[in-house]
Amino acid sequence: MGSGMGSGMGSGMGSTGRVGGLALVATLAYQAYQSWQANQGQRGAAPPRAAGFIPSADEAARMLGGTRFAPASAADEQDRARALLIAMITAAKADGHIDADEQRRIFGEMDRHALDADDKAFLMDALRAPVDVEAVARLARSPEQASELYTASLMAISVDTAQERAYLDHLARRLGLDPGLARHIEATLAAASP
Repeated sequence: MGSGMGSGMGSGMGSTGRVGGLALVATLAYQAYQSWQANQGQRGAAPPRAAGFIPSADEAARMLGGTRFAPASAADEQDRARALLIAMITAAKADGHIDADEQRRIFGEMDRHALDADDKAFLMDALRAPVDVEAVARLARSPEQASELYTASLMAISVDTAQERAYLDHLARRLGLDPGLARHIEATLAAASP
């Protein structure tokens, strides 16, 4: 496998201290989204954090609190975790197979969340299902969640094949992400790589 941006992020997911997978995805997506908005000259955008800033769990909660990147309830958090795992699984299958590193990242995220047997069965079905960009895009209920799904997809893979690049480009379009925002998310993840 090549040295795509996803490889560093994936290995970094397990070494981020107290920040769990969902909080890490939300934090990185939030940082990229806010920084991109600020660069677009939009009013009210928060100033961007330093590149590669990975907060503790408490810092992430404060940063995301009151934003649309913070889960509204425990049920919302479970729904988001499930959606992010589906996005990761689908991205990992984009090049026709899930390699050992991609499996490690996905199963690590599955273990990180308190998934019940039904959720695990659903995700195992997702592993066997064909790649469906439209199904992933339908999981986004807001521009913020679209950013999170794209972030999770990037975190799952090493972008080292033409199929993966094409999948991500198609996913960004179906999620309604501005191409500049998609590239900004990629740059944010690359900067956060250890």
